[in-house]
Amino acid sequence: MRVQRLVMPGMHDVWMQKATPDSAPAGVRVSVRGKKPRGRRQSGGNMPLFFFILLGGLFRTFFPTRRTRSVARLCRAVGGGPVLLLLLAVALPIPAAGATADSFRTEEYRRSTGLDFLRAAEAYALGFTGAGVTLGIIDSAVRADHPELAGKVRGMTLPLDKSTGQTYVPNWADDDHGSHVAGIMAAAHDGRGMHGVAFDANLFSVAILGGSGGADEGLQAPAVEALFAARPEVRIINNSWGGSEYPTLDGQDTLEYAHELFQDNSNSTLRELTRLNLHDKVSVFAGGNESKAAPCFESMLPRYFPELRAWVNVGSLDTKGIATAADGTRTVSPTGVSRFSCLAGDAALWTVFAPGSDIYSLHSSDNGYAYLSGTSMAAPYVSGTLGLVAQAFPWMTGKQLADAVLTTADDTFAAPDYLVQYRCDDDGRLEKLVVTGVDGGAIPSPEVLKQAIAEASYPDDVKEVLGELVDAGEIETRFLSRWEVFGQGFLDAGKAVRGIARLDANRMTAADVRSLPELDSVRKDALETFDTKGYFAEFSNDIDERKWDDGWHHPDFRSDAAGDSNANAKALEDKDIGLRKIGAGLLVLSGSNDYTGATVVEGGSLGISRRADGSGGELINSDVVVRQGGTLLGDGKIHKQVVNTGTVAPGYGGTTLEVGTYVQKPEGVLRISMAPDGRHAVLKADTAELDGSLHLAPTPAFYPDGYTQAVRSVEAGNLIGTFANVGVTSLSPTLTFSLVSSDDKGAATVALRRAADAYSRHAHSATTADVGRALSRVAGQATGDMRNLLQALDWSDASGSGIEPALEQLSPAGYDAVARAGLEVQQQANLLFAQRLVGVAPPVAGVGTGVSGGDGTSSWQAWAMPFGSYSQVNGEGSSASQVSSGAGVALGLERLWDSGFSAGLDVALSGRRTQLRNGGEITTTSQAVSLGGHLRFAPQRWDGAYVMGLARVGVEDTQMRRTVRFNGYERSHDSRWTGYTADFLAGGGKDWAWLTPWGRMDAGPLVWLEYSLNMRPGITEKGFGASALKLDAATVDNLSFVLGGHADFARELGNSTQLAWGLLAGWRHDALAGSACSQARFKEYNVKFESRSELPGQDALLAQARLRATHASGFFAQAELGAKLFRTRSFSCSGGISLGLEF
Repeated sequence: MRVQRLVMPGMHDVWMQKATPDSAPAGVRVSVRGKKPRGRRQSGGNMPLFFFILLGGLFRTFFPTRRTRSVARLCRAVGGGPVLLLLLAVALPIPAAGATADSFRTEEYRRSTGLDFLRAAEAYALGFTGAGVTLGIIDSAVRADHPELAGKVRGMTLPLDKSTGQTYVPNWADDDHGSHVAGIMAAAHDGRGMHGVAFDANLFSVAILGGSGGADEGLQAPAVEALFAARPEVRIINNSWGGSEYPTLDGQDTLEYAHELFQDNSNSTLRELTRLNLHDKVSVFAGGNESKAAPCFESMLPRYFPELRAWVNVGSLDTKGIATAADGTRTVSPTGVSRFSCLAGDAALWTVFAPGSDIYSLHSSDNGYAYLSGTSMAAPYVSGTLGLVAQAFPWMTGKQLADAVLTTADDTFAAPDYLVQYRCDDDGRLEKLVVTGVDGGAIPSPEVLKQAIAEASYPDDVKEVLGELVDAGEIETRFLSRWEVFGQGFLDAGKAVRGIARLDANRMTAADVRSLPELDSVRKDALETFDTKGYFAEFSNDIDERKWDDGWHHPDFRSDAAGDSNANAKALEDKDIGLRKIGAGLLVLSGSNDYTGATVVEGGSLGISRRADGSGGELINSDVVVRQGGTLLGDGKIHKQVVNTGTVAPGYGGTTLEVGTYVQKPEGVLRISMAPDGRHAVLKADTAELDGSLHLAPTPAFYPDGYTQAVRSVEAGNLIGTFANVGVTSLSPTLTFSLVSSDDKGAATVALRRAADAYSRHAHSATTADVGRALSRVAGQATGDMRNLLQALDWSDASGSGIEPALEQLSPAGYDAVARAGLEVQQQANLLFAQRLVGVAPPVAGVGTGVSGGDGTSSWQAWAMPFGSYSQVNGEGSSASQVSSGAGVALGLERLWDSGFSAGLDVALSGRRTQLRNGGEITTTSQAVSLGGHLRFAPQRWDGAYVMGLARVGVEDTQMRRTVRFNGYERSHDSRWTGYTADFLAGGGKDWAWLTPWGRMDAGPLVWLEYSLNMRPGITEKGFGASALKLDAATVDNLSFVLGGHADFARELGNSTQLAWGLLAGWRHDALAGSACSQARFKEYNVKFESRSELPGQDALLAQARLRATHASGFFAQAELGAKLFRTRSFSCSGGISLGLEF
């Protein structure tokens, strides 16, 4: 069988014209097309589990701003200013700051033909662009190297060419359809050409069509089900192809025929798609280009298989025939539906219409652009919009994604009394005018028809032929309802991303009917279940309902059908339609919702809250049942009753939740949030029946010492009963709230106590305990940003485990760590210089000989040594983890006297970068210069013994950025200071030498004592925030003792060069206590605290290796590598390369 693209048959060729971004839509050319065979054809022409912590059952009761989907804004709100008791950890898109719909209406946007019609800019302004979404496309091949698709095609599978047995190779001149469709879905927003609906989405392509006819003749389709099943991230699959069967129009509208056709060998891909549809993937189908009264079989499938609820049929609009008024209302002319488009017919329940005439998108033959027309072009507008919805609601089922598009479709337009379309014969000649009376509209007279044709956007030659058809009476007429023409209406992306707008029993099953014993022992409603899976979501559309209506369904599935095929109809007829919330996360209903079924909260939270403009936030006809595990919150109005066996927590943007009748059962909890400024949440009811528990819940905010608050939690005209339990619920690890008084009817007084050890009791070290005690003293006088800082501490996790890391960040321990890192670098440099004095590389005289310069060697030596260092310390207790690396260069000059005495001077320039990890982030950069001198005395009479010493002084300029980051509080502070360094080393050793056939061996013991000093002046940090520190001057020093030995081997080479290897190893012990101490206070508060941290270990193994080459000319080169090993929680290494000249 032959499968081809759903290009427009007959008169309109492929309606394809190569185009530039500024060219006008292509005209219509009359051409002849061959007869299409039966078979598929292309319809066209040419939050992961995220958690939330329910502290009080509310969110944003006292927020100064309104709705937000931004994680950053939520965290800032929790961290500063009064908030309520629901902290969310969510993963939701963050809208561009200050973005408006108009800011997206660029020339590129307008060239994209249909975007403005479907109000895409409104979705973009809310932050929904398809980011993180991958859209599927089954079509001809997609040209991934088109500039508009660069990096977007995350996979493409091609069919098998049966004639060669090899993978089909696309011919981009012919295989243009898939790229055009893909561009409408997801072409990049890059300022050129056009962009797709979901311009930040990626694509996954499976090609089943190819060749000049856009058919599947000679091609074996890939395994569609396996390919998409392996890509769970692909939730939406566009299908701009279809078949030639119209069972509802051909007298074959029976389940038997549909099932037989479905099992036909030609429909294997279709069968695979239905299996994927049952696994939460949405299939979008182009409805066909035959100007029929109903779509083709593929689009009709849910009529015969009602379990396919994630299936969408798409018809095509010619937007040139639709006028839009200033207030957004639309008026459809007789030619507003594309002349080729099939109408909704009996697929109306799952049909929407989108622009499909003269659509500007990608052209694969030259990687340019072209205009094409067809339902193939309308379908990807729907698929792209579904991509935006999937970004907005990643937790939705496939059926609910489809619902978001179907229930928000614009059905408010003014429909015409009749539609004018036309059809071509099998040879492509205009054959018949097709006129549809809409909703009882009459078929107009020939004169009126001619006038409508004259006003249409058709080319003049087409208008002429159509006029002749009218005169000849070649007119097909039919009469359809508005629903049968337009289905659910016109695609509205701006509304779809705001959630569903209707609960429709006709898209539900018997399994959705649930008992509601809390309301009535026999009551059952049909409930649409939403599992937010840990995400935050808002449905801001008004939500209504559509009850079961047999007219939407195949006769075999209607309530009066024989057998058991009517199970859904029997279960759903006459049922009120409601909503059920399960799973972690928060769903907010902010519209004026008038569905009549119950609203049931079984898991997570459901909010009834007003929109940003104060409108909405109503349940007009729905009773609410809150079950255990669920929380109801909001600042809206529930006109009927609330029955609470779970948790009700009034408040969201405002503080009051209004209810008609409130009934709290013994298991129920009323949670009332309180803020430090005296505001608190209120449940307001006409009648309230009280039982169960009242929990008073302070919101995360700064509470001053001595805080008390009186609360009246329930305001009711008729108050019945009392609360069995009244208490205070607080998850603060530092604040103690207590109930002072209560009348058991909702009136109570709460008081606060902040203990002297509120923070220090969570400390794990002396340093953090001292900071904690200081904060307790500061709390009584806290103002400004210090209140934000204390709030972040007071409302970290309830266990208090977040306090210790925060206290460490607030301490000056980072400055101690930087000083310790500086000492480590000084010691590494000392070792590099010291090795020039011990047997490894004594100056001038050679390796370990102990002889004077009188043996003929030069008495002077000049050298340059680039060097580098690295150290790492793992934090413990009050010591922050640190990584330090540096590099520099040293220059030196030495002289050796005949007496065996040598001395020299050196200067070193170096830079260092240190990073500390302590929950926040500390980065320092340092530049240093030092001047040093060294000496060695090894007279010949000492027979290899020697003494040595060095001294160095330096200046170091350091810049630090310290970032404090915990529980939403984040501040950065800068500081800069100039410090001083000093190093002294004295020691000696003894060498023995052996001559071997291979060269000279020298070895012996050595010992030295080393003292290092690092001095820092007083520092005041810059930058906004209460966490800025003022530090006193401080000094860090260390005294070390090294005992070890060395061994060296030197060999003369034949080219007047001596090659020497050396190894030094020793035990190093830090003799001083090794602690670093800093005195500090918060810059704006005169309460001091200190940090005291121990060095990470007092014993280590030193190891140093070197390789040296010396030429008879006096030139030498030397490489060194050393490390400090087996030191507790730390590791360091250093290296250098020396180049010099003896003379």
